[in-house]
Amino acid sequence: MPENKTRQNRHASVKQSILKTAMALIIDKGIAKLSLREIARKAGYSPASLYEYFEGKDEIIAQLSAEAFDRLSIYLSQPPTNIPPDKRLIEIGMAYVKFARENPEHYDLVFNRLPSKRSTASEEINAASPYIIVRQAVVEAIESGSIVMSRGYDLEAITYSLWSLAHGMATLQNTHLSQFEADFDKVNRSAFETFIKGLGT
Repeated sequence: MPENKTRQNRHASVKQSILKTAMALIIDKGIAKLSLREIARKAGYSPASLYEYFEGKDEIIAQLSAEAFDRLSIYLSQPPTNIPPDKRLIEIGMAYVKFARENPEHYDLVFNRLPSKRSTASEEINAASPYIIVRQAVVEAIESGSIVMSRGYDLEAITYSLWSLAHGMATLQNTHLSQFEADFDKVNRSAFETFIKGLGT
C-alpha cells in the first residue's frame, strides 16, 4: 500500500477514535462538560495533537451531529416509495421511533442538546437534513389527496406535527417510560394512523 494511502487511513482511524471517545464522554458527562483536554486524555493523545484532526470542540460536536443525522436519514429512507403516501408516512414515523430506540446516544445528542440551525420556516432547509425526507413524504401525501391542507395548517405545520408526534413517542420511551412494559409499536402505529387519517378529512 502506498505510503500516502497508509497515512490517510491512519488519519481517518485516529479521527474515528477521537469521535468515539467524545461520544462516550457526552454520554457519561453530558455535552456541557465536554472538553478537548478530557477527550485527549481518554483517547490517549495530547491536547495539542487533537488540532491535527479537528479545529476544536465545536467541529467534533458538528461531526457527531452529522453522523447522527446521516443515520436518521437512512432509517427514514427505508420505507418503500411504492406504497400509498399516507401509509409511507406511518412507516416513516415508526422508523423515527426505531432510530431513537436503537441509537439513543445520537438521538439525545442531536435532538435534546443542540438547537436547529434553521430559525424560521422561510429559511432554506439543509439538503442533508432528514427533515426533508419527512417533508417530501407529506408533499406526496398532499398531492395524492390523502392529506388535505386547511387554512393556517400548511405543509410546514403538518410536517412539524408529524415530527412532533414521533419525537414525543421516542423521547418518552427512551426516558420516563424506558422501564415500562407495553407494546409501544402497536400503540405508536395506531396513533400515526389516527393522526394521518384525520388529516384526510
